[in-house]
Amino acid sequence: MADEIINKSDARIISAREQTRKAFEAVGIIRDSHHPILGGISFLTDEQVAMLLNVTRRTIQNYRDLGLIPYYKICGKCLYAEREIQQLMDENYHPRYNE
Repeated sequence: MADEIINKSDARIISAREQTRKAFEAVGIIRDSHHPILGGISFLTDEQVAMLLNVTRRTIQNYRDLGLIPYYKICGKCLYAEREIQQLMDENYHPRYNE
């Protein structure tokens, strides 16, 4: 065992590399789904809200201009409280007719 040579084709190295790859993917998922939290409130960007509502960012801007969607504007950056967006969706839910 002391004279054993380990190279990149060794099963232990391959396994370690695969585990490292999976860890990096997990970190990426966490990073991408992270929402800034301030005072216990989770905020979303306009891009995240647009994806959530399945509309364009321009439509989100129109909703802001019409006063349909609550937002915070800090140094030109618009942020949306996640719970307010969820509340907006809940208030505008209409079940199917056959329910």
